[in-house]
Amino acid sequence: MATADFGVQEYATTELLTYVKQHPNLKLLAYSPLLQGLYNKKMALPEKYNTPENHYRLNKLAHIAGELDATPNQVVLSWLIQAPPSVIPIVAASSLAQLRENLQASYLKLTEEQLVYLS
Repeated sequence: MATADFGVQEYATTELLTYVKQHPNLKLLAYSPLLQGLYNKKMALPEKYNTPENHYRLNKLAHIAGELDATPNQVVLSWLIQAPPSVIPIVAASSLAQLRENLQASYLKLTEEQLVYLS
């Protein structure tokens, strides 16, 4: 079985995000940005992420998804693509419907206000 080595993977720290914003020719790769479907499935947050701040973020995400008649996954992917710094999301799909949903995110246009609201 062939495998891919993406090298050292780190969380996107404030320092890293600032650096990439200052160097627009660089791109970040977001590995598993949809948290294995957590946004759409309304699953419980893992304990270490179950904080009031993260529930607030999820509510903001749901609000924008409702405004745009989009899924939370589509909003997450669209935000990653449109908001600085430049991010290339790496996604997987377990069905053709999931793949189509993910690809539709590339057509979803967030307003500047929505981008700021989600950031």
